[in-house]
Amino acid sequence: MVQSSYVSELEQVADTMISLTGLSNQHRTIIAGSDSMKLYQLVRRRGFIRIFTTATYRIPKKQHSVGLKIHQQQ
Repeated sequence: MVQSSYVSELEQVADTMISLTGLSNQHRTIIAGSDSMKLYQLVRRRGFIRIFTTATYRIPKKQHSVGLKIHQQQ
């Protein structure tokens, strides 16, 4: 049950970030932080295709419209 609870919390984080930033499919977005890959997967499943993490995108001079940083609370 802990895993399921954590996933639903992360989904809430993703929904909130999308809402607060006004993220659309047109935005090039980079996600950073301790759970960036999990958030990346959640956002991709929601249909956003121009989403990257620092691990999946290696062009340093490319500009991004939105930057999301996730920090896992302990």
